[in-house]
Amino acid sequence: MPTALGLALALSLGGCAAPPLEDAEPDPCAEAQAHVQACLGTTEGEFLVAATCDPDAADAVLQQSCAELAGAGKADFLGDFLCRLGLLSFCPTPVCEAPAEFDPTGSASCGELIGLETCGQCDYYLCRDAQSTSECGADSYYGGFGYYYCDRFRQVTEARLSPAGQAWSRRARTCLMESLEESVADDFQCSEVEEFAFANHPTCYLETGFCSLPVTDWLLILSTIEAGDHNLRQLLTVGIGCLAQAFGPGGELEDSL
Repeated sequence: MPTALGLALALSLGGCAAPPLEDAEPDPCAEAQAHVQACLGTTEGEFLVAATCDPDAADAVLQQSCAELAGAGKADFLGDFLCRLGLLSFCPTPVCEAPAEFDPTGSASCGELIGLETCGQCDYYLCRDAQSTSECGADSYYGGFGYYYCDRFRQVTEARLSPAGQAWSRRARTCLMESLEESVADDFQCSEVEEFAFANHPTCYLETGFCSLPVTDWLLILSTIEAGDHNLRQLLTVGIGCLAQAFGPGGELEDSL
């Protein structure tokens, strides 16, 4: 989680004038995130302050002791409040009500799904996995990562972004799929698919205007990435120049540029 100085920097970069730190009133959202971080024993880089924190959720979390947060039956409670604190990686993803239909035998092109305007667009990744000769499965880039984050960004993150961020999200999603469609054949090995796809994330983010977005959008986008996928956050913060200036090599907001 960024320090108070780092958060003030993010606000100022995003166009909001942050008050001097010595005059700033206590931020219940930041305090709640610090409390959860201390209780869970997580490191500073695993949680990022986002701009969608619910102060009521923050107060509710602050009223819970570490023992209560870690107690039996608290998993759903904790996940719900972490989501409301702006930690989007903890938000549940709604079930897609309009899944795409595709032929796993390969008689039709998966590329036809890229133009869909529904959540079924993300089924492109499942289609590619089904038609791959390598049978990479649910833990592959297609089945385990591409589809997972496409669905999460579309159904969880996108609505919370600024209008510019929402437009960027749609462009970036299409870019990632079109790049796979143009450059990755069905006979690629699982490792080849993953290598190309991960290397292409920073490229698509940059080409679709990521650096022109407000910093509040940056934080929401990065907060969607789960702590276990820290390597992706690091890849993005190193590979995207504007993020590399604001974030350290570990994907953590710096106190100064």
